[in-house]
Amino acid sequence: MSACSRVACSLLRIRRRAVNGLAISRENGLGRIVNSALLGGFARAIGNPPLPVLEKLLLEQSPKLPQENVASCRAGYQFVDAASLEV
Repeated sequence: MSACSRVACSLLRIRRRAVNGLAISRENGLGRIVNSALLGGFARAIGNPPLPVLEKLLLEQSPKLPQENVASCRAGYQFVDAASLEV
């Protein structure tokens, strides 16, 4: 089996989950800025980095609205976390 085939096969086993980053961002006061919501969802999906690390990073590095970015990231993370419990 070629390397590309192995990668394709492994991707087929990954459970996919849609995260409505736009809705999460709007709920947390970020309007159309979806980065933090999707970051949280992606981090939870791959299991790294932990949420506290992301929260600290966003508080220190967000140029605007750090609290809103943390809330949006947390909501994206929690959405994927809750969705992963549904089987």
